[in-house]
Amino acid sequence: MPRFFCDAIAGGKAVITGEDAAHIARSLRMQPGERLTLSDGQGTDFDCVLDLVTPQEVFLTVEESYPCRTEPSVYVRLYMAMPKAEKLELIVQKAVELGASQVVPVATRRSVVKLDEKKAAKKLQRWQQIAESAAKQAGRG
Repeated sequence: MPRFFCDAIAGGKAVITGEDAAHIARSLRMQPGERLTLSDGQGTDFDCVLDLVTPQEVFLTVEESYPCRTEPSVYVRLYMAMPKAEKLELIVQKAVELGASQVVPVATRRSVVKLDEKKAAKKLQRWQQIAESAAKQAGRG
């Protein structure tokens, strides 16, 4: 069953917007009545049925909620020195797929990579997107 992240879940209803809505409508070609799993990113999964599907918005009805069954029982936080080039993106992806709950890049004295605030904010956003994609791929909540 397809899995998506959504924070707009309230009162037994949910709405997916943006790229995920377009993916559901255009790539997966899902129709009303089909089922998917939503995760709130806080450890709860929701089995849902599609009510209305458009490329901009997908409206769902929540049928059941339960604690995420795919999360590891141990909380793993990975601290690592900043590697060169784009290696951190691969490390974030694989760490999340393997069960890390948090990846913390650390700037050490011998780190070659030095990020200013502007670059750090942009990189953080990119790393978050990679972590979300990896969590979807691995079926994590």
